[in-house]
Amino acid sequence: EMEDVDLTGKIAGVVGYGDTVYEYYCKEDDDFEEQFKEFGATSGAEDVKIDVTAEEEAIENLQKFSESMVAALSN
Repeated sequence: EMEDVDLTGKIAGVVGYGDTVYEYYCKEDDDFEEQFKEFGATSGAEDVKIDVTAEEEAIENLQKFSESMVAALSN
């Protein structure tokens, strides 16, 4: 449904939540990131994949993601 979407000049970022016990851990993150690029969006931060069992790591990664997105949006 998004074939005609143009995200040129827009900043995008992807955060996903999943469980590493599954074969395709956070695959939807990769799919969204790919689609944003295809539609012309610029990545504002490296995507973050949050494992349900890694709370401390998730907090650190989300902080970095947030800082990168704010910096990208401020430019």
